Amino acid sequence: MFPLNVVLFPGGYLPLHIFEERYRLMMRHCLNGDGRFGVVLINSGSEVGEPAVPETVGTIAKIEKVKTLDDGRMLIGVKGERRFRIAEIVEQVPYITAEAMPLDDDAASEVDENLVADVRRAAKKHLQMLMGLRGEWNEAPGIPGDPAKLRSLVGSQLQGEVIGKQGILEADDTTSALRLGLRLLNEESAELKELLGVRMGRSTPN
Repeated sequence: MFPLNVVLFPGGYLPLHIFEERYRLMMRHCLNGDGRFGVVLINSGSEVGEPAVPETVGTIAKIEKVKTLDDGRMLIGVKGERRFRIAEIVEQVPYITAEAMPLDDDAASEVDENLVADVRRAAKKHLQMLMGLRGEWNEAPGIPGDPAKLRSLVGSQLQGEVIGKQGILEADDTTSALRLGLRLLNEESAELKELLGVRMGRSTPN
């Protein structure tokens, strides 16, 4: 397990700089195996030093890119695959190992179509404002219609506190995750609208 101050979602990409010896060892073990490990948000503690206490739900990460530097540090890129829940921490030294069970997403037919449509609209608006702050524009950004993929996209797209992103990741059902995601998208979009107004030198309308 790799505890971090970020939340990785299925389908998401995460670059990592591996410099602590314990995690270099972990990555070597992973590369000698199937190249997979768990990424979990830190509940308490820090990324360096003493072992951190992780949240119970994380995402399986598959190593896709790796570069080993002359001093032994590693630059790797991982892609999120599937959510899991930690059942028991087995060891904490030199790094955390745990027994975990995979978590399945609901079937698309179990999620209300109107909710999916609302989240897609909110995600499009939110993404376009993010792009606007970067001086970019896309009239029709690709927003997935599959509820599980939409859940992951929303979680990855949100820029705010990780606790909200973790809530989306660990929600027991996709409907609850999308409802939370919709609320967070709308809250963050209101803040982005204000930022865009300041950037453009005018106040946004109420």
